[in-house]
Amino acid sequence: MVDFHTVWFPVHYACNNQCKWCYVPQNIVAERNKTLTDQKEQTFLELVTDLGVKKVILIGGEPTIYPDLERFLYRIKEKRLHPALVTNGRRFSDKEFVKRLIDAGLKSVTFSLEGSTPEVHDRATQVHGSFYESVQGMKNALEYGLSVSTETTMSRENQGDLENIVDFLENFGLSHRLFNICGPCLSDLAESNSALTPHEGAKLFEKVYKRAKKKNVRLVTPVPICSFEQELYQDMRNNHAISHGCHILFGFNFVLDPNGDVLPCVHFTNYPLFNIFKDGKVISAEEFRTRYEDKEGTNQQFRKAIRRYPSLKCIEGNCWNPCVGGCPVFWLKYDAEKEIKGIKNL
Repeated sequence: MVDFHTVWFPVHYACNNQCKWCYVPQNIVAERNKTLTDQKEQTFLELVTDLGVKKVILIGGEPTIYPDLERFLYRIKEKRLHPALVTNGRRFSDKEFVKRLIDAGLKSVTFSLEGSTPEVHDRATQVHGSFYESVQGMKNALEYGLSVSTETTMSRENQGDLENIVDFLENFGLSHRLFNICGPCLSDLAESNSALTPHEGAKLFEKVYKRAKKKNVRLVTPVPICSFEQELYQDMRNNHAISHGCHILFGFNFVLDPNGDVLPCVHFTNYPLFNIFKDGKVISAEEFRTRYEDKEGTNQQFRKAIRRYPSLKCIEGNCWNPCVGGCPVFWLKYDAEKEIKGIKNL
C-alpha cells in the first residue's frame, strides 16, 4: 500500500506575474478558470486526511491571490496537516497579510526569485516592480518567523545571473536555496524557448554550487548523473545538494487539481490519471487507493511506462541506482541518446 506524504493543491491558475516558462498552458483558457470552492476545500481535505497525507503545499498559478486563502489555511490546520506555500511573494510585501496567514496556520513558504536585480527578475516575470515586492515579501516572512526558502528556475532568460542570485541570497538566513531546470511545457513542446537541456542545467548548477561554497543549495530537478563532473558530483551528493529521484516515477505524492483531476506532477495539467468525482460526489479514500494502486489502471500503467532507462547508455552503465535518468518530461523534447553521456564514456 502506498504511504502518501505530500499533496500539491493548485488553488487556481490565475497569477499576477507572467513568467515566460510557466508550466500552466498559456494557450488553454480553461486552465485559468479552474479554482477551488468552499465545498471542494472541505471534501478535498477530508479525502487527503483519510489517505494519510501529512503535508499540503498550496501552489497555482499564484496562491496568494486566491480570495479564500486564509480560510483554506485554517481548514488545513484543523486537519493537523502541515501547510506550505509556493509563491512569487509579491503579496507578502504587505505585513498585515503575512500576519493573517501565520494566524491561519502557515508554517513554511517558498519564494520564487528569478534574478538578482530588478532588470533580470522583472524581465522574467514580465511585471515591472515585481522584484522589489518579492524581496520585501521574503524579508517580511523571515521577520515574522516563517521557515523560508527560495526557488529559482534556471532558464535561458537568467542563465547569466545565477551566481549573482547565490551572492544576493547569501545573508538572508534561508532554510534552503532551491534551483530547478526550466523544462518544456507539455502543451507546447516546440515553443518551449526558455527551456534548457538537462546537460545545460547540470552545468549551470555546477557553477551555482561552486559559488555557494557547497552550502545550502539544492538542485530539485533530477538529471542524469553523467552530466556532472564526477568528483564534484560526489561532493554534491555528500552534501545532499542533488535530487536523484522524483515522485513522478514512484508515485508517493500527487497533485490534486481544483476540478478533481489527480495529476502525477504539476506539469501534467490537463493530463489526469483519473478524477476523484463520481456521480457528482468525491470518492472515498478506499476507492481512491483502489484506482491509484490498480496495476492495470492508468496510474500504474503511466508509472510503468516512464520508469525506464531513457538511453541505452544507462543500461550499459547499470545506472538506475541512484540515477533514474533525469526528469522524464525532458525526454519528450530532447533526444536522450544525444544528451546522455553514460558513465562508461566519462
